[in-house]
Amino acid sequence: MAICRNLTCAGLDMAHIASARQPFWTWVAGHRVELALAFRVTTSAVLSLVVSDILHLPIPLWAVLTAVILTQLSVGKSLKATTDYFIGTVGAAIYAGAVGVLLPGPLWVNIVIAVGPAALLAALNLRFSAAPFTAVLVVLAPTITHFGPIASAVDRVLEVAVGGTVGLLVLLLVFPARAHDLALQAAAATLDLMARLQSDLFAKLTRRIDEAQLGQLERSISEALAWLDTSSLEARHERVVRLGTEPD
Repeated sequence: MAICRNLTCAGLDMAHIASARQPFWTWVAGHRVELALAFRVTTSAVLSLVVSDILHLPIPLWAVLTAVILTQLSVGKSLKATTDYFIGTVGAAIYAGAVGVLLPGPLWVNIVIAVGPAALLAALNLRFSAAPFTAVLVVLAPTITHFGPIASAVDRVLEVAVGGTVGLLVLLLVFPARAHDLALQAAAATLDLMARLQSDLFAKLTRRIDEAQLGQLERSISEALAWLDTSSLEARHERVVRLGTEPD
């Protein structure tokens, strides 16, 4: 009898453990996109560090940071971020390197001349948001690596190339997430919220409905539409590089 009781208790304990695990797996199922992104970002960071060591980059930190920054939620978003980041980096690296060679004056003067125009350009066009950051690195990196401004500019471009390439490859090969699929999810979520709102509005004709609940639904629809618009724009970048062939 003691053995039976022990077996019964063991069965109850296993059932309790199984029921305790259920919320965890439910949470995992509901956050698959976020978990996949976290895994991709971690993989990008590790691989960019390995590639930096193989290429003997003087400061692997910048390649790792670039890979982490450019590993976005979807392929389309990463393509857009990588293109903008690379354009801003190359332009600022060339400009700041030229400032360092042609105007070998005090360091603070070089920072003013290099960062000021880069910051203005970033303010005028968000595509060049990486330009001020790159200008600072190119001007100050020689004080750390003891290389010249030209070598510092070349290293900066190589670091961005390594980080961006690794980030895109990881996004394409490790739990790939396409913006087109996210746009479909956003469209489905928007239609579902609209259906709920329509049901509540018709019900309002015959009974009292919480106005706060209706307002929350309307705000949720606005957020879903914004998500749909953003995902659709990102999906266009996938079609440009032939990662997607679906119509708009």
